[in-house]
Amino acid sequence: MELVRSIRNLRAEMKVPPAQRIGARLVVDQADAEAFATMTGYLGKLAGVENATVYTETGEIPKSDVHIVCEGIEAVIPLSSLIDPEKERARIQKEIERVSGDISRAAAKLSNEGFLAKAPQSVVDEEKAKQSAAEEMLAKLRERLETLK
Repeated sequence: MELVRSIRNLRAEMKVPPAQRIGARLVVDQADAEAFATMTGYLGKLAGVENATVYTETGEIPKSDVHIVCEGIEAVIPLSSLIDPEKERARIQKEIERVSGDISRAAAKLSNEGFLAKAPQSVVDEEKAKQSAAEEMLAKLRERLETLK
């Protein structure tokens, strides 16, 4: 159940359409290999996984692949089965521009002496929180963009 939940969360985070099937490589202990091999059909129905293969050794994994680690199992999902890298880079770049604009607007408000003098402290604190959250998001977006290069 934890693996299904994690795969669904990953699909939602990466905006993978529900109808799109993804591939997965499951790495498990030797003792659990047979049980997980019979479970791959459920992954297809519940998490949209197609071509799930079970391995007992990790082997070489490309850096671009996504890892999901749950108790007793590691799922390796090829990034190419989740997204079109060119479209994802364009989407992330657009999101970076939007978030950068949010940071600029918040910085302009917070550097305006009139705003700081007239606005209640709660509004100023809220603007600082927005700026901080946008800066964190920008760092994550840039990190994700680097992994796609």
